[in-house]
Amino acid sequence: MIYFCDFNDMIQIYEVSIMRLSKKINTKGYVDFGRVEFMERLSPHYSAKGMEQIEAAYFISKNAHSTQMRDDGTRYFEHPKTVAWLLFDRYKFYSWRVIVIALLHDIVEDSYIMNEGRIRLNWGRRVARGVVVLSKNTFPASLLKDSHAPYYQRILQQGSWECQAVKVADRIHNLSTSEDLDPKRQAKKIAETISYFPAIVQALADQAPARFLPGINKMREDLDQLCAEWASSSQSTRPDAFGFALQHPHPVSRIQKNASLRASELLNRK
Repeated sequence: MIYFCDFNDMIQIYEVSIMRLSKKINTKGYVDFGRVEFMERLSPHYSAKGMEQIEAAYFISKNAHSTQMRDDGTRYFEHPKTVAWLLFDRYKFYSWRVIVIALLHDIVEDSYIMNEGRIRLNWGRRVARGVVVLSKNTFPASLLKDSHAPYYQRILQQGSWECQAVKVADRIHNLSTSEDLDPKRQAKKIAETISYFPAIVQALADQAPARFLPGINKMREDLDQLCAEWASSSQSTRPDAFGFALQHPHPVSRIQKNASLRASELLNRK
């Protein structure tokens, strides 16, 4: 598990386990099988046309990220693949567009293989728009120099529910595999999560079809748990401590303020 705690004025990051999120995720936090099994497991839940769209996105994403690696040494494609798997397996988003956006969500930002027009030709306007909204490089760099607030605001205001679902799953996976990030980057991610994601989760719950609400509630619970693990181990960590509860959001708690303060102090440290 991950704990955000004081130890000689340093942050100690312990072993991260997200195997609780899915039995098919390995100890490093990634899907533990290849394309054939991935498609076989999804196929009962999507139409033949939907599976064609998903498989095409799988191949394109794998090729686009073929030269990239994650900070932990894992090939980058395993990240969008695992985000897609979590959306299917844990959160039960049986919508082919959600899975396709998940597989492609970093493709515009990190490669030159697909632009918005090409994505629209292959998967339609809704998928293309979702991928673009999730891509930081579609913003003028000056807007993101000091804060990613404009980026998260765009997801909140312009993102479809499919796009918002992918962003929440993406953040869950990134937090769950963050042990190889330097402490400042870890602190930045937790500060952003506390600041922006309660509203994104609530917007997702408000916009998505009702059949997806159980999965959205599970996303909220997973974010609660991951954020609570950053709080001091001496603090109470009740499940609603970070205010992600849907329909009746909790006020900012003492624990949330504590975690935010810790992140801010680390980010401002010389």
